[in-house]
Order: sequence, then C-alpha cells, then structure tokens
Amino acid sequence: KELSELPKQLCGMLEEHHAVLHPDVRFAMCKGLIMLRNKDLLSPTTLLQLFFVLFRCQDKVLRKILYDHVVSDIRNINLKQRSNTMNRVLQNFMYSMLRDPHTIAARMSLDAMIELYRKRVWGDAKTVNVIVTACLSSVQKIMVPAIQFFLGRDVQEDSDDSSSDEEDARTARQLLVASGVNKKTTKRRKKLEKQLLVLRRQKKNKKKAAPPVSFSALHLIH
Repeated sequence: KELSELPKQLCGMLEEHHAVLHPDVRFAMCKGLIMLRNKDLLSPTTLLQLFFVLFRCQDKVLRKILYDHVVSDIRNINLKQRSNTMNRVLQNFMYSMLRDPHTIAARMSLDAMIELYRKRVWGDAKTVNVIVTACLSSVQKIMVPAIQFFLGRDVQEDSDDSSSDEEDARTARQLLVASGVNKKTTKRRKKLEKQLLVLRRQKKNKKKAAPPVSFSALHLIH
C-alpha cells in the first residue's frame, strides 16, 4: 500500500523532467516502469502514452527500448483479448503525436502504427486513415515512409524471402563442396558453372511466379 503511488509518481516525474534527467537515471526509471507493467501493476494506456512522449528524448538506445515495448505490449494485449477501448485511446494519441513538432517522436509513432498494421494487430480503417494523414505531412521524414506504406506490401514477407535466399545459398555451397572446387580442373569447373546457372534460373523463376503485391490498405481509406 505504501508503494501503490510509486508508478504514478515515476510516470509524472518522467513526463515533467525527462529532458533534464541524467540519461542513466531516466533509463533506470523506464526499465522499472516496464517491469511494473509486465507484472500488471501499471495501466498500459498510462505507460504507453508516456513512452510516446519520451520518444522526444535525445537517447537512441532508450528510444529503441521504448519502441520495442510499445509494439510488443500492444500486440500481447490484443492477442489475449482484443481491447477496442484501449486501441481507440492509443490510436487517437498517436494521431496527435504525428503532428508533434519533434520529428523523431512523430516518425517513431508512425513506424509503430505501420508495424502494428503489418503484424495484423491493428488492421482496421482507423489505423490506415491515421497513416493517411502522415502522407500529407510537410516533413519529408514523415511523408515518405507513409507513402511507401501504401505503395509497398501490406504484410511483410521478408522472412519468407530471406529463408529462400538462405536455402539457395546453402545449395550453392553444397555444389561447391560436391564438385571439389578446390581442385582446379576444367571439367569440374564447367560442371559447376552449369549447376550454378540452373540454380540462378530457378531463383529467377521463383521471383516471376511470386503473387502480386497486395494493396488492401488502400481499400480502407475513406
């Protein structure tokens, strides 16, 4: 009971004095708040809104930790049971952050919304239309990623592409070993070149057969 007000006091101190606090003290306080949140001793909306404000800090390491927690916490909350009330509160807050004069804070808020959409946590029209407003920003660092979001893939498939590339690389290495590439004979070299050419053609055909890019986010604009 004596410490029941501690989370609130820490949040208040960080919100008011984050710009002048020593970086180590500020970092320790944020880590402590994350621990309290993980133990469900702190409201997610209270902490997440504070962390968006702390994106203004001139501390790249801290911003990365805060960003990871924001995305992870929102994702975990919605995995258990979709919280529409919390989502609306945070989406409205992010909308205000996109107009923040601090470019880094605004950009990280945009990045969080885009990542949550791509992770299919926030795939609703409200999220998409908040991102639309960033396309009209006068700040290039805000406008460009927002436009790229609508021009690129809605769902990340990088993991599939990278695993395919790794598989092709392993195949190429296996060919090198099997051919005894260290033994420089013309016959082995020509055989290896032929096998690698087949591998390259197969990879090229895979890319041609890839499904068309999805622009589902565009259909949610109103």
